Amino acid sequence: MSLSFRSLLRESWQNLRKNFWTYLLTALILQVFLAYLAKGLLSFVFNRVVGFAGIISLTPNTWSAIASHPLALIFFLLYLLILVGVIYLEFAILTITIAKTYQPLSIRQIIEGLPQKLRGLCGPQLLVFLFYLFLMIPLANYGLKSSLLANFKIPDFISGELMKSNSGKLIYLVSLIVVAYLNLRFVYFLPLYTISNRKPSQILRESWKLTKGRQLKVLAIFGFYSLLASLLLLIIYSGTILVFGWLDYSGNNLLLETALYSLMRAVNFVFIVGLKFILMIVLTSHLLSLEKFQKDLPYQSKYDKSWVFPKWIRLLLPMTLLAWLISNGLSLYLLQTNPNALMIAHRGDVNHGVENSITAMQAAHKAGADYSEMDVVMTKDHQFVVSHDNNLKRLTGIDKNVSDLTLAQVTKLKTRQNGYSDHIASLDEFMKAAQACHQKIAIELKPYGHEPSNYVDLFIKKLKELKAVQGNKIMSMKLPVIEEIERKLPQADTGYLVSLQFGPFSAHKVDFYAIEEFSYNEVVALSAYQQKKDLYVWTINDDTLLTRFLQSPVNGIITDKLIEFQDEKKGMKNHNSYLDRVIRLLNIEFAKD
Repeated sequence: MSLSFRSLLRESWQNLRKNFWTYLLTALILQVFLAYLAKGLLSFVFNRVVGFAGIISLTPNTWSAIASHPLALIFFLLYLLILVGVIYLEFAILTITIAKTYQPLSIRQIIEGLPQKLRGLCGPQLLVFLFYLFLMIPLANYGLKSSLLANFKIPDFISGELMKSNSGKLIYLVSLIVVAYLNLRFVYFLPLYTISNRKPSQILRESWKLTKGRQLKVLAIFGFYSLLASLLLLIIYSGTILVFGWLDYSGNNLLLETALYSLMRAVNFVFIVGLKFILMIVLTSHLLSLEKFQKDLPYQSKYDKSWVFPKWIRLLLPMTLLAWLISNGLSLYLLQTNPNALMIAHRGDVNHGVENSITAMQAAHKAGADYSEMDVVMTKDHQFVVSHDNNLKRLTGIDKNVSDLTLAQVTKLKTRQNGYSDHIASLDEFMKAAQACHQKIAIELKPYGHEPSNYVDLFIKKLKELKAVQGNKIMSMKLPVIEEIERKLPQADTGYLVSLQFGPFSAHKVDFYAIEEFSYNEVVALSAYQQKKDLYVWTINDDTLLTRFLQSPVNGIITDKLIEFQDEKKGMKNHNSYLDRVIRLLNIEFAKD
């Protein structure tokens, strides 16, 4: 069956309208299950993984510890199996809920068949399922979005660096287009795995066949509903804010603002659920209309029984709602701004100069930066220059490495970026210019593997010669390097830069941590606090993320958006009523969704 675009719109809307409360109740129960039981189980298994491996957290440097310990490896595979199983269960329940509106299904057979489905994921088929989940991440799970993967995305430091060069932009955009296309071609994967007894690898091939000539229609349906939902949400959001602003002119009535916050979060949840069910309705109804799947449907029943929720649900939902309202009220009451968060200019003020140039550093000082961050690379003759990349092509157009050139050769090269031109400065020239304008510097050491064995000693000697130890910060992604500096130069303020981490910080011998936004969470913040170490987050260039971290316990934010940072910080100081807090929290939440 091949319905027209208008017919698909009409059918999906009628189904959603007719079964709305059933779908909503199902989504609420799923949300509670995923938020508490599933995440709790996954957290328990993850702690066993790192515990058996003898590590505190999972980072690129600790994979070998897991791979070398049999029990840690077994529990890691178990973690992946549970993650995949829970995500499958989430979408299986959605698919079955929709399928029952079209034809009778046996819930008992479905439940009895779940263990077999999960057993089918043990082995190579688990990799196929993980491949599909991996494909969903670059698009932030747009459309078929699992709550367990809500915060997974391409880290900003990867996409941000790619977007700084034309070739990087091309690679990034082409990759997104390819991934988006694959997502469309495999869009039937989850509902098809539920209503058939086929293996994941077979389902990928089947979904590819089913979407031939149909992917644009599915995309158009979801795009239409997404646009409509966004417009309605904007209207409801604006209107509700105006009404509550009139009811509570000062914005300081906690009960009213809790009601506003809860109402808007509920409306947002309803819209998200509606969009997810719309797409699942389109996919599931199409599958059930095909004769080959009608014959193979494993859960058919002779009796058309309506979906009846157990009576205890009637008690669970009000209790959950009450706990949710109390939680929302506490969130508003306890929410604090962070007036002491340091503004750290990422590679200087890159809006007024080439990154890592003296001009950009001086512009950062004029903009009021507490620290101007810069990167240091070693030359062929063991001198230090201020550059982020070892290869110079991105900024100079010359395909040569810093490590293959002398200090004199590197400092003669011209750099160009965003309409500005400059030159690559030596560490000596840069630090003297910073001292002249009294700008504190956050120095990131970037060893690329060509450095001599006395690399740290040479850097310390240079830092002492420049009298640049006090008042500045020194950090690196290379933990052995920064810990050696801390050991040999204890008076220096040293920090470990973390790009990817799951779990708390290990007790490293440094003075502070700087973590990429993707890996930041409450566990990370708490572990830094328990170690009595400062915590910085990088690189925050999104307005919503600036708002989020200026309401978090971080000690500093590394950013390119210096004016936006100051405006947001000032705005929070002058406007911090409960209504202001509601608006900020809603903006953060809506941006995530």
